[in-house]
Amino acid sequence: MLRWPGETGARISEILGLERQDVDFANRQLRLRTLKKPKRRDRKPDLRCKAIEEFRWIPVHAELAADLASFVLASKTENGRLFPIGRVRAFEIFRDAARAAGVTAPGARGIHPHTLRHSFAVHCLNQGVPINILKELLGHASILTTMVYLRVVPADLRAFLARVEF
Repeated sequence: MLRWPGETGARISEILGLERQDVDFANRQLRLRTLKKPKRRDRKPDLRCKAIEEFRWIPVHAELAADLASFVLASKTENGRLFPIGRVRAFEIFRDAARAAGVTAPGARGIHPHTLRHSFAVHCLNQGVPINILKELLGHASILTTMVYLRVVPADLRAFLARVEF
């Protein structure tokens, strides 16, 4: 489960919400569900607003699809969630694995499942995935949300400047 957010860009809640019928093995894709609350223009919270379930299909690599198929066969999951744990437990598993591997985020901050989502976005952009495609993969409602990943890293500035001939 740990590699899924990193290879799909999915939110941990989307991964934990996966059910057997959300996996299309033939086409190597997943249906990710996201609960979104309608936003009000006046910015006042409306406790009466019910969350709307939205979903998107995302492709997965053949290796990840094979791992998922093996997992489903071994667990004999037919109905219900594929991963019957909560977000807190998923965070604990992720944190413990990162510690055991000696992995930290920049600035020695703790690492969490959402770190993989951010890494996915940055890797996609660095490898030439168009931002409008990334927007769809991440399930963002607005391209402005996705544009956060276009921030320039100082190391990138040095690398580009080193290629400039004067």
